[in-house]
Amino acid sequence: MDIEILKEFVFLSKGLNVTKASRELNMAQSTLSSHIIKLERDLGCSLVERDGSPRLTLAGREFLEVASEIVCLYDGFKERGVVQRGREDAVITVWAPQRREGFVIALLDAVIGFKGKYPQAIVDVQDTHGGDTLDELRKGVLDCGYYCNAVADPSLEEDFQLVPLLDEEFIIWMDKDSPLRDCDSLTPCDLEGYQLPVPVGMGTHSVHLQTMYEELFSLYGAKANVKPRYCRSVDDFFLSKINRDDLIILNRGSQIIEAMNEANGKVMGRFNPPIYSTGCLVFRSEDNSDMVECFKSHVLAFYEEAKISSLSNEAFKD
Repeated sequence: MDIEILKEFVFLSKGLNVTKASRELNMAQSTLSSHIIKLERDLGCSLVERDGSPRLTLAGREFLEVASEIVCLYDGFKERGVVQRGREDAVITVWAPQRREGFVIALLDAVIGFKGKYPQAIVDVQDTHGGDTLDELRKGVLDCGYYCNAVADPSLEEDFQLVPLLDEEFIIWMDKDSPLRDCDSLTPCDLEGYQLPVPVGMGTHSVHLQTMYEELFSLYGAKANVKPRYCRSVDDFFLSKINRDDLIILNRGSQIIEAMNEANGKVMGRFNPPIYSTGCLVFRSEDNSDMVECFKSHVLAFYEEAKISSLSNEAFKD
């Protein structure tokens, strides 16, 4: 039974004037009449008395109560569905590793600005849980997530789009007695003979770290001497998997590294001129809700504004 025909019957029953009802329903009189006849045929009884002044039959009056309730329930359910879909579309699930403090802080700043424009939006920022971000995007489990810090844009499938969020300066974590400590103009070429350990193991989120090292060194015509070190966690890596002569290239702002400096006799070195990597969020290229598309545009605008502000600050210092 067609719900639209039920609606037409309920509407017609208010005045039993086919001409007026068909005009207000924006349909031909013949179409409305044929729909009522079809409804009567489906029910096996007459709903409208057509001899003399049109009126509802006893069956018609009884069915009007049933049809009115069905139409009311249908419209109410449909309206609740629209509201629920609107709520679901307003929820944006984001993955970001908690250990990427600088990235997470920038992300939260972007979220605060976004909420100012779209107060109805709900941005759920979660830790990455060690899952595969691209795989979870394919499944629709999340809407975007931290992908990597990269010197050059990584190549991705057409299904995905990288959006930059934050430029972070590279720093060099070295022993306090390292001969590189007092160099005024360090470049990756100066690090070519040193071992660059990377953490490998569950929960280390270091899939792209080796690639980032290699990209950085190749820009300067040098070779990165990357050494995977298997560990139980990032803490385990920094506390027990690093030798005295090892160098580690990191992004400025890592609280865990700052906390370990004094205890481990380590110091921070900088490249001169500074070198930066870009932390990126990855989105699906298509099949996003309108709210996710708005968030994607906002993140890109946030990055561009931060970049302009940074360049202005550098020019002011000069």
